[in-house]
Amino acid sequence: MSGFLLFLLFKKQDSVSHYRDLFLLVFFIVAPGASIWSIFVTAMWWG
Repeated sequence: MSGFLLFLLFKKQDSVSHYRDLFLLVFFIVAPGASIWSIFVTAMWWG
């Protein structure tokens, strides 16, 4: 959901349109890793 909202934000702003693809690429590379790390930490906390 946040990736879609990020895309809509960049779609409205012309000044960052040339960086949009870079930001989306970084977002979709970092987000899955952060989610997996969060699930791992939660599982370790639960025992």
